Amino acid sequence: MQKHQRLFSVVLLTVVLSANSACKKVPFDHRNKYLGEWSFDVHYSSFTMNEGVLYDYSETYKGEIVYGEEKSNIIIKYAADKSIELVIDEDEMLSGFPTHYCSGSFKDKKNLDLYLRWGGLGGAVIHEIKGVKK
Repeated sequence: MQKHQRLFSVVLLTVVLSANSACKKVPFDHRNKYLGEWSFDVHYSSFTMNEGVLYDYSETYKGEIVYGEEKSNIIIKYAADKSIELVIDEDEMLSGFPTHYCSGSFKDKKNLDLYLRWGGLGGAVIHEIKGVKK
C-alpha cells in the first residue's frame, strides 16, 4: 500500500510541476510587431565638395527585421550587404543611429522611413530607406 502511495505522490507531483511550468506566460515583447519580411526601397547617393555626385541610384530589396543583440534592439537588413541595429523603446521611438545626421521612425507597424547619412562638411554617403512589411 505504501508503495502505491509513494508512486501516486510522485506522479501527482510530476503532474503539478508540469502544469505549473506550462502555465508560465511569456512576456510581451514590443518588437514583435515589426519582425519579419519587409520590402525596402533604398535610394543611395554620395557626393564630395571636390568631385560632386559620385553615385546616385535606387534598388528594391526583400529584407527583414530581426531581434537585435540587446533586449531592446532590432536589426534592419535593408540590402544584401547592409543592415543597421537600432534601439526601439516602449514608445516605438528609434534611437542609436550611427551619426547625428541620421533619423527614422515607424509610421505604423507596416511602414518604416529611415534616413542614414555618414560624412561631414566635405561630402557624404546617404541611404534613404522606405520599408513596407510583407
